[in-house]
Amino acid sequence: MSSLQRHYHLLTALGVAAIFSLAGCEAATDNDGDGFTGDEDCNDSNSAIHPDSTEICDGQDNNCDGVIDEAGAFGSSFFYADED
Repeated sequence: MSSLQRHYHLLTALGVAAIFSLAGCEAATDNDGDGFTGDEDCNDSNSAIHPDSTEICDGQDNNCDGVIDEAGAFGSSFFYADED
């Protein structure tokens, strides 16, 4: 690669970075280290709560589906109405 080509690639990369900087684009962060960024994670301060988590009966939305302790959550009980 010639010196001119290297400078072109560098200036192109810097130009793209400047455009993103001017546009206000920011890298998403994962504050709790669970592999999900704050825009995906409903509680980015607790690594046990994220979209791939198992819902458990604890009064929290563990799997970020918008429902707290839904039917079938780990630790829940099923009761059936019967005649006895």
